[in-house]
Amino acid sequence: MDACDLKDLQGFTHVLAGCNFAFIQDREQALSEVSRVTHPQSYLCTANFHYHRNPPSLLLDQVQESLGWRPNPDWTMEYWSTFFGERYEIIHNEVRNLTVLEDEVLRNKTRSILFEKPGQVEKYGEETLSAIADRFYEVRRPLNDQRAYQGYSVQVWRKKQ
Repeated sequence: MDACDLKDLQGFTHVLAGCNFAFIQDREQALSEVSRVTHPQSYLCTANFHYHRNPPSLLLDQVQESLGWRPNPDWTMEYWSTFFGERYEIIHNEVRNLTVLEDEVLRNKTRSILFEKPGQVEKYGEETLSAIADRFYEVRRPLNDQRAYQGYSVQVWRKKQ
């Protein structure tokens, strides 16, 4: 389903959006559709990463190379508050900073995701899992470095009348 065209849907009282709005190219249209398909006084729950200071361009280049898209350093708390605030009023806002993991911790976490699941080694082999873990680590490394510039917020919004 296309978030920018929710077709004949209507009548929702709650929408859980998570971090999705950052990944939608026409997020204004998507928010308009969410607003259209929900009742007055309905709720929208979002979780958005935001920048609390500008990351270096080189780091954004690395994130783009890793993920295939470039995050926007203009996505601050103010940006998201203004974006959602046009149609919704905030009723709960929990803001957290992200912690940059030490390199060894990050490497161990990426490996444990693959190796701790029972039967993985037998199914895929240690060499294959190690190669996947190494690639996963390379993808996660710039995202981890970006954490020094980011936080996240979990917000509950109520639709304005």
